[in-house]
Amino acid sequence: MKLPVFLVIASTVAGLVAGSLPQLGFYDWLYEQKAKVIYERAKAQYFRREMLEAMQNFEQVKLWFDNSYWYMADIESYYGNHRCAVALFNTFLEHKPADAAGYNARAFERYLLHDYVGALGDYTKAINLDKTNAEFLAHRAHMWHRLQALDTALSDCNKALKINPHHPYALVVRGIVRSSRNEKKAAMRDYDLAIQYNPDYGYAYSIRGGQRTCNGDYKGALKDHLKAVSLDPKNPDLLGDYGNILSLNGRMSEALIQLDRALSIDSNNQMAYWHRGYVYDRLGELKKALNDYDRTLELDPTWDPAYNRRGQVKFKLNDKVGAKRDFQTALKYNQKWECARDMLKKLEVEGF
Repeated sequence: MKLPVFLVIASTVAGLVAGSLPQLGFYDWLYEQKAKVIYERAKAQYFRREMLEAMQNFEQVKLWFDNSYWYMADIESYYGNHRCAVALFNTFLEHKPADAAGYNARAFERYLLHDYVGALGDYTKAINLDKTNAEFLAHRAHMWHRLQALDTALSDCNKALKINPHHPYALVVRGIVRSSRNEKKAAMRDYDLAIQYNPDYGYAYSIRGGQRTCNGDYKGALKDHLKAVSLDPKNPDLLGDYGNILSLNGRMSEALIQLDRALSIDSNNQMAYWHRGYVYDRLGELKKALNDYDRTLELDPTWDPAYNRRGQVKFKLNDKVGAKRDFQTALKYNQKWECARDMLKKLEVEGF
């Protein structure tokens, strides 16, 4: 790092005056002072969301301030570069291996990359370092749910709620787990409690809206999703869910607007592509639907519902070979797809 001329002159004069001060030590001190200024400037830029400028400044001072790696990881995540974020959190944790929040943050990036096993491991490390953190337990419960370990997920939720009975996120996750266990009424009670304890928690409204959708209460779901978006209008996940319920209420043009908004904020939002593909399918724009399902599966190649739906679209487009392959893949990941099984029988009769 090149020092300005005035600092070089100042250091020379100071060295002559303070003959007892080692010159190398003084230069180290000088560099450190400059690094502090750059670091504080970078943090201010980060909080103003001037991300590129902040990244450049954190890059300059990362050898002085380990937390720079954290900020840089979060900036990469902001731009959707989750693999880069994981790599930077790796470096941060090499410097601070006992930082529970660092493992928690890296776990979230791994979750976004659909690395649920890796995320589970990081949440476990965070919990081992801080056993009284209800949020870490709730996050791990979410990963257990993703991995279909419902009893273990429920256990983690209950542990989190023993630490903090009013924790909204832990209540929402427990509701999700209970819904998967077909305990619909208990799930709704958890969502209601989460909203009672935090009436401004948009995610809780969105998840409760999803439950109402599953229950066939589309009007109630629409109300919940609208509330969620009003609380957090720039959240692509909430916008995607709102677009979905609009489509289920037959409001296709409005649904497309919301889904396009979601994707303009996050071009890697898997569920927004999934929901928009459904809208295009319903509107008869099959090639656009196919493109969106392709993108959904690029983002998560193991997601069985997208294979099933893409198979349906390929069948309509007369791509019978491609449709057969997608139905087979859907069943490979999840045997519940009776419609995929029925379509395979139909294709077999047709000679495919």
